[in-house]
Amino acid sequence: MSLPNVNKLSHDGRVRYYNWAKTFTNVSSGFYTPKNEDQLREIIVDANAKRKHVRVVGAGHSPSDIVCSTGHLVSLDKMNKMVSIDHEAQTVTVQAGIRYNQLQVILEKLGYSLPIVGSISNTSVAGIMSTCTHGSSLQHQVLPGYIESLRVMLADGSIVTCSRTRQKDVFSAAQVSLGALGVIVDLTLRVVPAFDLIATQAAIPVSTLFEKWKANQLWEAAEFVRVHVFPYANRAVVWSANKVNPNSVPHTPKQSNFRIKFNSFIYENLLYIGNLFPRFMPTLQRLAYHFFYGWRNGHLSTTVGPGFDVMQMFCFFSQHVTEYSVPLDTASDALEQVINYTIGPALEQGIYTHQPLEVRVAAPTPEDECWLSTASKVPTCYIESIMYRPYHSNVKYESYFNAFEEIMCGFNGKPHWAKEFHLNKNQLLELHPNLSKWLELRNLLDPNRIFWNNYMRRHFS
Repeated sequence: MSLPNVNKLSHDGRVRYYNWAKTFTNVSSGFYTPKNEDQLREIIVDANAKRKHVRVVGAGHSPSDIVCSTGHLVSLDKMNKMVSIDHEAQTVTVQAGIRYNQLQVILEKLGYSLPIVGSISNTSVAGIMSTCTHGSSLQHQVLPGYIESLRVMLADGSIVTCSRTRQKDVFSAAQVSLGALGVIVDLTLRVVPAFDLIATQAAIPVSTLFEKWKANQLWEAAEFVRVHVFPYANRAVVWSANKVNPNSVPHTPKQSNFRIKFNSFIYENLLYIGNLFPRFMPTLQRLAYHFFYGWRNGHLSTTVGPGFDVMQMFCFFSQHVTEYSVPLDTASDALEQVINYTIGPALEQGIYTHQPLEVRVAAPTPEDECWLSTASKVPTCYIESIMYRPYHSNVKYESYFNAFEEIMCGFNGKPHWAKEFHLNKNQLLELHPNLSKWLELRNLLDPNRIFWNNYMRRHFS
């Protein structure tokens, strides 16, 4: 289990927390790991009485300060069990602290699978849902869309049970709660029969990427599709996958841990050199692309294995990340502007970025649920920019991220809640029609604002 990064500072209980990437940190007044609902209630009720802020921390993978609080941090790592499974309804009920990959291991033994996964899975189920994590498929919603019901402990210690047919407004708000409504105690999720995936990777020029996109031959080509764009190399790598029955096709060997770590070592050192000599960054990025993917276009690889495993990606090392979602019908224009900026004005101004730009998609979110969904009522595209921190060194990422955000805002882009962005309440109200209802309900459920922090204040006050 990946425990939160917490260091005890003194005998009075204060701790220093920092996220996985060590890009955000703070000193909190206490760190608690309740084993059951009674212990959790005691912590919450006491904090509410003393007007202490409380934030729940999972694995700490969010590349933002969404968890950071000067009040109490609560880890639900000891509340991590599967509660029940309903074979007829194909749902599973789990405690909020269970990791997504731990749950998948349990489900596989029962012949089931989670429908889709984001980039990584060593994160808490409640954290994944609360920040609107998504995979990449036009046939699948964002992950909170697979929640059937929730139990949430409020600031007064009471528990509200909500679903699409019970306390529906609370349910729609709590599907993406940002940890600000209360503490999710357990969740009931939809599952599917276990499946394998046959996944292929192909390298194509960026111009071909846009041709396929506009001809509806990209995102529609398979059930799961994602794209990595390498602007400096003028290449895109298209990953696509379709389901097959478990073990109906021989599995391919997994990439060795040595190979994964070796690739990470090579890339980290190239970026470290690029940080020392920034004007060589584009050249180093091109070298990195060709080292990983070769020089020729066309088919790169085929992978067959359990669907959950095949969908995951390796998260190299410390990084700054920003991501925006835009309607799919305008997303190719948005991506083209980002690429043109990256290899044009940004280069002229000495502003460099790291590769790749990650592009993913999601099916529409129903209008009457998931109030803070980053997906729209139409098919949605997510575009992500990443700036690595080789050996935890400082990188100049702000100028590029600011320009990226400006381009995305020009297409009414919605920021990913768990990643870095600068939008304020008024801007977010324009993007999220249900945000005003969400804030009103939040204030009703937590009148003393104990589930508040600087992140919430900066974006919602």
